[in-house]
Amino acid sequence: MIPRLKPHLGKKEFFALFQYKPDAVTQFEAEFARTFEAQQAIAFPYGRSALWAFFKALNIENAEIIMPAYTCVVVAHAIVFSGNIPCFVDITLDNYNMDLNQVELAINEHTRAVVATHLFGYPLDVDRLNEIVQLAEKRYGHKIWVIQDCAHSFGSRWQGQLTCKAGDIALFGLNTAKYLTALGGGMLTTDNSELATRIRQCCAQTFLNRQAWRNWERRVYFLATKMAFSRPGYSFTHWLEHNTHVLDRFVRYYDEHKIDLPQDFQRNLTTVEASVGQVQLTRLKDFEERRRAIAQQYYIALHGLRHLSIPPWQEGATYSHFVALLAPELDRTWYIGSMARAGIEIGYKLEYCIPYMGAYTSLCNYSPFSKGLNASRQIINLPISPTLNDEDVRRVIAAIQHQEANFSQQITPIIGVSH
Repeated sequence: MIPRLKPHLGKKEFFALFQYKPDAVTQFEAEFARTFEAQQAIAFPYGRSALWAFFKALNIENAEIIMPAYTCVVVAHAIVFSGNIPCFVDITLDNYNMDLNQVELAINEHTRAVVATHLFGYPLDVDRLNEIVQLAEKRYGHKIWVIQDCAHSFGSRWQGQLTCKAGDIALFGLNTAKYLTALGGGMLTTDNSELATRIRQCCAQTFLNRQAWRNWERRVYFLATKMAFSRPGYSFTHWLEHNTHVLDRFVRYYDEHKIDLPQDFQRNLTTVEASVGQVQLTRLKDFEERRRAIAQQYYIALHGLRHLSIPPWQEGATYSHFVALLAPELDRTWYIGSMARAGIEIGYKLEYCIPYMGAYTSLCNYSPFSKGLNASRQIINLPISPTLNDEDVRRVIAAIQHQEANFSQQITPIIGVSH
């Protein structure tokens, strides 16, 4: 089966597991900062840990934090855990990023930060966002921090500028489903040295350094990941994920009715994770080129399908995911199952709109989030891992075109018949 997401882990990453480098984390931070043109980079166990630490370091509490309604729920969790209030705005369906017209309306005297997600690798218009924020700062007389959520958008650019450079800080995630991986972890980048010092001081006071057992756990996790995503093994992995609860601790990262963070969200990044991350950084350019090449093939072959629409090609996008929106009359579960029977994993991320989740219905502002809700119900992700070869991509395209050609025959049992 062709997986929709697959980490690119090779021999160099394997050898990095067993290198003794006591300063690996510091080296990783320095190399990460250079790669993304930042003055400072600070490693964390998760991207959400970095967001929590940012608010704690600045003593920001009981403030409204603007963020998109359609993004990873762990962002909202970190905001709530830090003692603040997420203020949601809807998205556009052009690139699934937040609607800046709604951001302009949502900012008020209680706003202390805006989290700008560049979802699926599509860059948000950071120039307009910064103009909106600067006008609001003048109006309300206080600093409004701009946080670039780059968990999906390593290297994405708006008008030639790295999106991670267009705010006060940028956040990155480094788990095995991300653009590049350290087997876990996250990173915060900034050009503000004073801010970086305050965040490091906060981490020194609140984070734990538990290296030995975690290093060995990461080594085992690496080997398990390699086996799980191997060509012969992935069909079984897919079956386990969708028919049992064996893999829940690895693939289920949220509970609809809980606001929480992982028990280990306040630990330091390990030397093994940092060593693997350093190797992955050297592959970033290759990852970008391959993902763009795959995306280009999809755009050419799948443009204009009646029952599957894709966002317009966007300059500067890096395609952590290749997304498409199913027509309303198509049932997503049926479509995914049909593709799975053809040996191709089609997934969905994200399958929720945060304000409609049980844990947030009592916390969110009462605005409609129709576009975010629509995306959560009808979006699918096509395979786009840089490990895919051209034959894999052609198989995906052929299967989708086959679905389209046979749509009228296969849709009848889904939408039903009139009585």
